Amino acid sequence: MALTVNELKMLLGNEEPDYAAIAVKAGNDSTQAIAELAAGPDTMLASKAIYLASLIKDTRAFTIIEKASNSSVSRLRIAAASALPNLSAPNRNKLAEKLIDHEDVSIQKLTLRALDGKISAALKQKVNMLNENSGSEVIRELSNSALKKIK
Repeated sequence: MALTVNELKMLLGNEEPDYAAIAVKAGNDSTQAIAELAAGPDTMLASKAIYLASLIKDTRAFTIIEKASNSSVSRLRIAAASALPNLSAPNRNKLAEKLIDHEDVSIQKLTLRALDGKISAALKQKVNMLNENSGSEVIRELSNSALKKIK
């Protein structure tokens, strides 16, 4: 049975929610309620809902994360980047191609850490550019590490 918005608010309202347990409880039937929270005015709760969506194996859940990656709100883009490791490789790479372009070092770090396995030529080129040209030593180091993990 689907969880309601209010039930999800209570579960996600903890300082450190047990996302895996909530995802099992929520299942695919709760995607609409998760989407409502992710689009809501409470950005902390929205960011938690976005991460929760990454643990739901449903195309509608991926849409929640994709929408967050386009948000003008930094916290929501960071939540989308945090969700990358939980996504399938094609979805992870699709969002990583976009997120890695953000000037926010937090988003770049989360994106680079999520890269693994086979990635697109365009994404690999972006990682190479960061490795060579980033003004951040941390980003250069992470992009160098990412280049060693990707194909």
